[in-house]
Amino acid sequence: MTEVPAERFGTRFYQHDRRDEQGRSVTFKAGVVEKITDFDPAFFGISPREALKMDPQQRILLELTWHALEDAGVLPERIASTQCGVFVGVSALDYGTRTLDDLAAMNAYSMLGSTLSIAANRISFIYDLHGPSLSIDTACSSSLVALHTACESLKRGECETALVGGVNLLAHPYPFVGFSHASMLSKDGRSKSFAADANGYVRAEGGAVLLIKPLRAAQRDGNRIHTVIRATGTNADGGQKTGITMPSAEGQMRLLRQVLDRSGINPAEIDYVEAHGTGTAVGDPIEIQAIGSVYGAARLPDNPLPVGSIKSNLGHMEPASGMAGLVKAILTLKHQQIPPSIHADILNPQLALDEQHIHIVRSPLLFPAQNRPLRAAVNSFGFGGTNAHVIIEAAPSSLVVSSTKTPQSRHCPSLVLSAKDAAIFPDMANAYADLIEAQPENYAVIANNAAGHRQWLPSRLAVMGETPAVIVQRLRDFAMQVDAINPPRGVVLETALPHSNLKNRCAFVYAGNGAQWQGMGLALMQESPL
Repeated sequence: MTEVPAERFGTRFYQHDRRDEQGRSVTFKAGVVEKITDFDPAFFGISPREALKMDPQQRILLELTWHALEDAGVLPERIASTQCGVFVGVSALDYGTRTLDDLAAMNAYSMLGSTLSIAANRISFIYDLHGPSLSIDTACSSSLVALHTACESLKRGECETALVGGVNLLAHPYPFVGFSHASMLSKDGRSKSFAADANGYVRAEGGAVLLIKPLRAAQRDGNRIHTVIRATGTNADGGQKTGITMPSAEGQMRLLRQVLDRSGINPAEIDYVEAHGTGTAVGDPIEIQAIGSVYGAARLPDNPLPVGSIKSNLGHMEPASGMAGLVKAILTLKHQQIPPSIHADILNPQLALDEQHIHIVRSPLLFPAQNRPLRAAVNSFGFGGTNAHVIIEAAPSSLVVSSTKTPQSRHCPSLVLSAKDAAIFPDMANAYADLIEAQPENYAVIANNAAGHRQWLPSRLAVMGETPAVIVQRLRDFAMQVDAINPPRGVVLETALPHSNLKNRCAFVYAGNGAQWQGMGLALMQESPL
């Protein structure tokens, strides 16, 4: 946690210790993403002039989409022109509001760059995706509502695959001022989920994009599978509460029961709940009551349900917070360990945790051994009363296609990288050197993923060596002295050729064997993009 950089909007002019001071916020402490202006527009075929008017949220979503596709083992060029949907949770109008501060600076790209609907539409345009394309704003529950909408779209056959994401950036003082006057923000800069001294949340930036598709299709296509979505749902609290921003235990319980019923899972078999956990004296007890009534009630007092909230660690990403909680839950099941929620040394006595059969995880907690897949539920609630909930299940090891270790051989495979512009190879070389140095035992997996699960781009870099340590050293040497004519030993660099020419230049090398059985080589023909 830090503070919003002063250069974004001169925070000192808008801060005051009193909440009731007009036009001021009690805090600008936040979880901040650095270098939000860094963006390579040419990579996505966007002109520099247009990129200047693009909300950084749009830029980040384009980058996260690329990473999500490669992580899943889906080449971006292969998903083009397919019935892939895009569902994005986004609500921050900060960049558009900055535009209103200087109307004379507007140009033909200003509206496209600052309109929330374009956050999803631009992904569909840049990647040539033909499925539904929706930006969804339900405040803090936006990204989990986007996930539910995507799952329903898949079930209806509107799309074959779906990109689901959420993003949030803090680029204008007005939300700070508004939330401060509403007494929602923590003055001391800590989100103290479930704590006795909880006093509001800390705003945060961030984003995530996931690729989802039917499980059988993911298995068929050899995609990396991180989790299985068992059920999703969304509802509204309605009007039977004291105010629109007041959370409703009844509304939350109603949704949790509906999603649990759809999942077909026994409530006692939910191993962890990632709570919304904003760290407010009113909201936390209401949410714990709902979780306890639906999930905790199925537990014995000596086996309470583990509950936590990522907001205590990273802050509240608002429309992207549901996606942040989902990613945490996925990693929790993958590593079979729950990371601790922090800033809750003394728990709020109003939570009645013993009665609810709930345990707030405040130190790392390993899951007990199970003879079934681990399962988790994730809560996300909007401050206008729109609730979202999802239940996920750990992917069985037999389904985690691309994360298994490649069998070791006597030979060290070459590391082959590509880029649109050879100028980024030094940074890429250092990044891969760090990665390999940290986990040399997984070098074969790293090399395999670099060669087989990333989009091939015009500039190429190949590094050869007898061991991972040699590969690392040659990457470092290359990063220190880039010379296309005389690169370091074991390194081959080919700068970009026109992509259209690359497609027409192909060479085949045949071994002396190849006819030992019928259909030999057929798999290569079927799986190769050539």
